[in-house]
This record gives sequence, C-alpha cells and structure tokens, in this order.
Amino acid sequence: APFARLSYDEAIERLRARGFAIRWGQDLGTAEERALTMEEAAPIFLTRFPKEIKAFYMLETPGNPATVEAADLLAPEGTGS
Repeated sequence: APFARLSYDEAIERLRARGFAIRWGQDLGTAEERALTMEEAAPIFLTRFPKEIKAFYMLETPGNPATVEAADLLAPEGTGS
C-alpha cells in the first residue's frame, strides 16, 4: 500500500491539537516531525508546503499560489532499523 499523505495544513492542525505553538508558514523542526510520526506505523508524506519555506523552483499548487507541490517523507523512529 502507498504511504499515507498529510498536507502541511493538516499537520499544523494536528500539532496545535497536541499543544504545539506553531503558526502557519513556520518550517517544521525535529520535535514537530517526531510528534507527527510517533503514532504512525509507516512513513508518511507531508505535502503542499507554504511557498516561502521551500525552494524557488517548486511548482505552485493549482488554485492556491501560497503553497507549492513539494513533499517530504517522514518516517517513525526506528523505521529501517
């Protein structure tokens, strides 16, 4: 089965629900990435990031020029070991 996908917007909502004081447009650090993957059994793709935190050459999301079609693969701790 393909890896699950989670948009940046959904990730921000989950993090805020877990008590993180994170604003939209802020890049995710190790603590935030760990919080998003700690309940996952498999890696997840994080998609559609704010344009300002990704490289200039990323394709804008159709219908939402504030985000880009980028993806990061986040793996739970211990994956691959």
